[in-house]
Amino acid sequence: MLDAVAKRQLALAIIILIQAIKVHHIVSHLLVVSPSSSSSSSLSPVASASSSSSASSSSLVAAAFSSTPLSSFHIVVWTVLDWAFLVGLRLARVPRLRFSLGLSALIGLSLFLINTGVIGALSSYQSSSSGAGADSQFEVIQPRDRLLQQPELLNGSNIIGSHIVHVLPPTLIKLNPNASHFCVSSTSRRYVEIPLLVKGTPPWSIDYERIRFDGEVEQFLNVTIDIPGLVASDGRVGTHFITVENPGIYRITAIREHGGSLGKVIATTAEVVGCPDARWRISDDGLDRTIDRCVDETHEFTVDIRGTPPLSVIYSRQIRKDDGKDGVILALDSPPLDEWEAEEFAVVDSKLPLDMQKRIASGRERQYRVSTEFKLEQPGPHFFRLLAVTDGRNNTITYGEMPQGVPLLGSSHRSDLTADTFILDAHEHPLARFHSCDMLKIKSGPGYEGSTVNLPISLAGNAPWNLVLARYDSEADVEDGVAVHEFSLNEQQSKYLKLPVSEPGLYSLRSVVDAFCPGRIDLPTTCLVQRTYPPTVTIVAEPIEQSCVGAIGAQLNVSLTGDPPFWIEYDEIYKNIRTLRKVSITKLRDVISLKPSLPGTYEYEFRTVGDATYKQGVPIETVTYTQIIHPQSVARFDLAGSRITKCTEDTIDLDITLSGTGPWTIAYEIVFEASKSQFLKAEIEDPTVTISTPPFYKPGTYVIGLLNITDGNGCSWALEPTDVTVEVRAQRPFVSLRCPNPLTMLEGGSVDLPLSFSGSAPFDVSFHRQEQPGHLFEVNRLREGEKISILEPGLYEVLSIRDSECTGIVKQPNECQVKIIPKPKLEIPANEYSEVKDDVFIRNPICQGGQDVMQLLFTGKSPFRVKYSVEREIDGKSERPVVKEVKAGGKILPFALDTAKAGVVSYRFSALADGNYKDLFNIANSPIVLQQSVLSKPFASFIAVRERKYQCVGGDSNDTPVKIQLQGVPPFELVLELKHENHPRDVIKLPNIEEYVHLFRPPILSTTGKYTIQLVQVKDATQCETTFDRSAPETTISVQVSDVARIASLNPKSICVGDVLTYTLQGTPPFYVTYEFNGVEQDELQVFDPLLTFYAGDAGWVTVKTVCNQMRCCTSPKNLTHVVHELPSALVDGGYDLTEDIREGDEAVIPIEFKGEPPFSFTYIRRPLVASSPSSAKKGTEPAEEETFTVTNIESYHYSITTSQEGAFHVTAVYDKFCGFPRTAQSKSMANALLVKPKS
Repeated sequence: MLDAVAKRQLALAIIILIQAIKVHHIVSHLLVVSPSSSSSSSLSPVASASSSSSASSSSLVAAAFSSTPLSSFHIVVWTVLDWAFLVGLRLARVPRLRFSLGLSALIGLSLFLINTGVIGALSSYQSSSSGAGADSQFEVIQPRDRLLQQPELLNGSNIIGSHIVHVLPPTLIKLNPNASHFCVSSTSRRYVEIPLLVKGTPPWSIDYERIRFDGEVEQFLNVTIDIPGLVASDGRVGTHFITVENPGIYRITAIREHGGSLGKVIATTAEVVGCPDARWRISDDGLDRTIDRCVDETHEFTVDIRGTPPLSVIYSRQIRKDDGKDGVILALDSPPLDEWEAEEFAVVDSKLPLDMQKRIASGRERQYRVSTEFKLEQPGPHFFRLLAVTDGRNNTITYGEMPQGVPLLGSSHRSDLTADTFILDAHEHPLARFHSCDMLKIKSGPGYEGSTVNLPISLAGNAPWNLVLARYDSEADVEDGVAVHEFSLNEQQSKYLKLPVSEPGLYSLRSVVDAFCPGRIDLPTTCLVQRTYPPTVTIVAEPIEQSCVGAIGAQLNVSLTGDPPFWIEYDEIYKNIRTLRKVSITKLRDVISLKPSLPGTYEYEFRTVGDATYKQGVPIETVTYTQIIHPQSVARFDLAGSRITKCTEDTIDLDITLSGTGPWTIAYEIVFEASKSQFLKAEIEDPTVTISTPPFYKPGTYVIGLLNITDGNGCSWALEPTDVTVEVRAQRPFVSLRCPNPLTMLEGGSVDLPLSFSGSAPFDVSFHRQEQPGHLFEVNRLREGEKISILEPGLYEVLSIRDSECTGIVKQPNECQVKIIPKPKLEIPANEYSEVKDDVFIRNPICQGGQDVMQLLFTGKSPFRVKYSVEREIDGKSERPVVKEVKAGGKILPFALDTAKAGVVSYRFSALADGNYKDLFNIANSPIVLQQSVLSKPFASFIAVRERKYQCVGGDSNDTPVKIQLQGVPPFELVLELKHENHPRDVIKLPNIEEYVHLFRPPILSTTGKYTIQLVQVKDATQCETTFDRSAPETTISVQVSDVARIASLNPKSICVGDVLTYTLQGTPPFYVTYEFNGVEQDELQVFDPLLTFYAGDAGWVTVKTVCNQMRCCTSPKNLTHVVHELPSALVDGGYDLTEDIREGDEAVIPIEFKGEPPFSFTYIRRPLVASSPSSAKKGTEPAEEETFTVTNIESYHYSITTSQEGAFHVTAVYDKFCGFPRTAQSKSMANALLVKPKS
């Protein structure tokens, strides 16, 4: 049965093994994806068949096992190992390593993500390494720094040198292999690069020529082509470029190799023409890019094209760019080329062949002017933009961003120039019409000479407008076209014209033209203008006579001419006072009555007459009329037609206004039901008099009317009915108080008197408080539902009431008693405190954390609320008060006291509320204060709880006592528990401890493992006790009991330089290790992990002398010595990088020298010098691959390779009796020590 320490060591060993497997896979992957990885994969079959050396065999088998690149399979393997380890930890119940299910799942998911990230990163490295290998194959002909791309692998001190065998091929060159066409221009392409397809061994020099389009020929000699310009395509076939800036026909004339020998030129040419160009031809100066046209017009526009024919122009047409619609794509083509015109073949150099002359003629640049038409069908700006131009060689030049979906021929290039654009702005035809043209009239007569009237004309279009109008005598003349007068209006800027005319007639609009287009005339097209004359008036006056009085006024018979309606202004002169009056007449004949209300002499002077046309009026020839007036007397109630409401036994006063000749006597009557009562009021001197009615004893409707009037001349007239109606109510308003019980209110509050009304609102009420009988309260304009608020207690009595019509009656009950509700009170019962000191209630002390509840008593109406503050004083320092609030459903409240902290706690009850006084109010006089002392609970804790305690099995614990800090009042009583991780607890009681720091010495421990000492309980002299939380860190301390340290080797039989020596350690870390290397004692090592590792940096032997644990319990292992062997090495060509040129059929010899312990084995590769082209790879041809060879069981230190094949030869791996190179890389940083020889 394994103990806890052994289980953890075993778990550590397993996880180290899992990580070692992952590292092994990673290192193997790096070897596979390196340029020499193919050597490892090819080495295994041969090596496994060899049995010359067990060390070599084991190394080769390991290489074969690790020759698989990382993939998703490794993610699955790594994840399965990690999860199996986590599940095993839970099943084995390893102490401290048994994680919860959630934590185990989280760790497993994290490990899965780490595994995926590591393998993904290394897979990316594989892709980049593969690409690097392809580049190095092509560059293998370069010096050694370009050939050897893995300096750590090949250029170390163990494998040095390489041998390159070069078989020279013939040289071929072809210009423009794809028969492409090119163009150059100063605005789009200033130069072009023409491709050369070259096969052979660089460097080369070439000769080429340019045949200009004027027939001249230019030669370019000895142009060098080298590696930097070569792009690998197929074997030793590469592509080079020559840069040209001028148009012409180019061809290669010769190619020479490095030694001067000529290669073969494949007869091809490359034609470079001038890039095409196109521009809109809008105006001669080219500045105005906008053309104005009318809708429905057809416009012809032109484009200038330059380039090699035939030429094609692509342009877009778009109406209003902001309408969201794409433009229309259109094309224009140049005329067809007549290539047999004789003048086109006229060249300078007549030695050129006829077909070349034709090519020169057809490639020359030409200029064309192409026109097309477009009909404008809708108004608005039309945008025409040049998009691209294509020449006869399929060279396309684009201008700016191209719309999507535009097809382009050949190779396209973007010009530096912006796209040429012009705007064809289509305008609507203008309109003209008369606006709101009713019959217009021209005034005539004195003062109106030269009068005019405005013709309202409405225009539509673009200013300015030119109008043509004509005046006719009749509609028939308009139809016959016989105009009296025709005139024009030019450069009109406003859309609404008011044309003044002074002659009558029928005006007609003939034509309209705006700034851009001719227009049309809309309805109405004519407007009639008439001449009018001033109005006239004839007035005939007759007196209005009445018996007993005489003339009471005048009647005017009026006859008018003009356009109705009419008005007449006249002056009324009375007692030398002139008053201007105006009368309106709607007919040509009418009668006007003039009846003044005051007697006397009146004179009337008529001044002005006006009609609908002459609104200012015209003077009237002098018309006057004089009359002496005796007016009829009239009387009228000021409230005539009114309806008044009164109550029984009320009277009413009515005001009467009189006019005429006084003094007057009036007769009036009061009608009620079927009875009438008449009354007389005589000798009235004033024009205003007031009459009073008798009391109304019966309810109902009374009508008061004026009958007749007699003036001072003795004339009497019946008066027009001007009655006043009085409604008499049967019941007067009343008021009473509905107060069967006294009303209550809060202190400082108010209460509403429960008044009961009858009558018509609003009401006026008066009342008083009997405690203040002389103080009367009046409330006016009181509406139904409104309340009267009372602020003071007492007995209130209502005295009077009046509604909107009558005085009312006060009915019983008319008194109401108002009382105040007392405020609630708070009391602390006498049994809840021990004494009262300075008005503070003192309660018995209690231990910290104990439960203490007291009772509070209330008087008032439940529920109650109490506001209080808690103040705590600790060691003479007061904490900030905490304000709280508590509710009580009844009159007794159980109140819990705060004992969480030690100190003097004061409870200050400051505010109170109950069911009546719902808002908190301050307690009268001063707050109620309760005070209680909370005694501190004792406490104990371990000192230096983080310090680990160690003890050997069977050792004395006096050297390592456990210190316990005690707080409280001594003596203390302490209870402890001692627990071994695999045994039950032991309870230890320590009574009568007087000191504050107690040294506890555990008993002698005889079992290895971890012991836990737990504080359980402590009590001091105050009899307060503390029971400790077992999870609190300061209440637990551990003592580790360990055995002596042990060491064991995990190393293989053979150890080489670069390996890591591994030993397993048993015991309690840290470990202290002493060792020797090559007989020299080294510095002592301190190791915290259960693994001891040495990195073998040099050959020699290492011996472990002693191993101790933390308690310095040591052991001296016997015969723990290991030998470190030197790595073998191989030198190719004496360690140099050599290049050897041979002819086809010859052989090359490559010498190799070894260092190490025979027998030797080695692997070398032959890498082709030229990579396969991408074009052949696309067609399915297998790319050239490097070859790997392995030679084994070499007993000599020298070996030679003979070959007739071309390639780069270098050794990738070498093995001797004990070791091999290269080896799986192992980290130095993780080792505890580095084994190296001291520097001399």
